[in-house]
Amino acid sequence: MRAQVPVQKDKHAFLGIAFKTRDEAFDFNVALSDHQKNIDREAKLAANESLFETGPTRDFRIAEGQKIHINIGGDSSRKKTRPKRGGGASLLGPPGGRGGGGG
Repeated sequence: MRAQVPVQKDKHAFLGIAFKTRDEAFDFNVALSDHQKNIDREAKLAANESLFETGPTRDFRIAEGQKIHINIGGDSSRKKTRPKRGGGASLLGPPGGRGGGGG
């Protein structure tokens, strides 16, 4: 652990902390790591906050009494076309096929 001396910026001091068990030392180390991650995350969010600030917000609410018309379904004048059957070379032979030798 390193602590900055507030009087002189160039100097630092090391603090030693002793624990009775390794579990306590590990838990303390994890707590310090989590705290540092939270500090870093907050700093990153603060830096990126200005990216999401856009101009004035627009009001897309529907005015009272205003109506919306929605057409559900297809256009009745347009017909669905299906692919034509036959007329093309097929890669597969007919079912029960010839020359297959099945029986």
